[in-house]
Amino acid sequence: MFGMAQRIGQTVFLAPSEAQDYDFVASWVVDGTQHLAPVQLKEVVPHDLNRSTSIQQTVDALLKYVDSEDLTVAIHLNQRGHFDPAHLTVPRLKIAALWVFSAISEDQNEWALWGNFLETSEGRRYAYPT
Repeated sequence: MFGMAQRIGQTVFLAPSEAQDYDFVASWVVDGTQHLAPVQLKEVVPHDLNRSTSIQQTVDALLKYVDSEDLTVAIHLNQRGHFDPAHLTVPRLKIAALWVFSAISEDQNEWALWGNFLETSEGRRYAYPT
């Protein structure tokens, strides 16, 4: 979640968890107030593993979350090619936030983070820490 920390300008701490429908809890402090967000990770696998998978299918599958208003979903777009967030159709989801992240350089040193798609599809580039 390094990209998220850069995006919000705060250190984000993670606590792994496999409870319910999330993989970890993110925590950060803004103006003395601690924020917590359960996060579910999803992946759009490379085409050589599944030719028919797509970011749109992954987003559409999020309709199964019907009582997850506090849940943040982060989708790792693990496919080569250009991602245009304007072409992603986001249905009315009952989650708190939707983010997409992907390596945008062949060596995976440069990444991008788009979202929150429930508000805007703004993107930001960042260097993966070494």
